[in-house]
Amino acid sequence: MRFDRIFYSCSTVCVVKFYIGCESLGVKDQIEQEILYSGRVQGVGFRQSVYTLARKGHVNGYVQNLDNGKVRLVAGGECDRVNDLLKNVKSLWANNISNIQIATLNTAENSIGFNVRY
Repeated sequence: MRFDRIFYSCSTVCVVKFYIGCESLGVKDQIEQEILYSGRVQGVGFRQSVYTLARKGHVNGYVQNLDNGKVRLVAGGECDRVNDLLKNVKSLWANNISNIQIATLNTAENSIGFNVRY
């Protein structure tokens, strides 16, 4: 498993580019990323909204609260769909997110569907 860590710090208004170069991967190439969100992201409906966005966007994976107050999102699928999900989450929760950590995962396991883990 290879991790390419990218750290973003956000204030109330920020612009974050999530694109990882889908063009170089090809149109239908698959990707899986782990994203850790910090800030006011627990107890505010964050996981449910991510679940809804992921299901509508046909992205596989899961979202879960962590004991340290962060939320973990593992998103997999077509590169463009995953990037669209990340942009939509960022746009919807910009006022609550204070930090984002992204790792690109090189895994062979492809989960089917999206769920909330407890």
